[in-house]
Amino acid sequence: MHMMEAGRDCKEVITQLVAAKASFDKTIKLIIAENIRGYSEVKNTQEQYSQAIKVLLNGK
Repeated sequence: MHMMEAGRDCKEVITQLVAAKASFDKTIKLIIAENIRGYSEVKNTQEQYSQAIKVLLNGK
């Protein structure tokens, strides 16, 4: 909002919004991955959870 009020170019505003969204998405993935790691230690299925974490973090 501040950038728009300051008269910044629309492309700059969108670039910042996209960067912020990517940062939030990465943070969410890391939080989920840590939760999965915690479960993998308890349920002794570390390999399956490790694969799930790789898919989650790499998008593949």
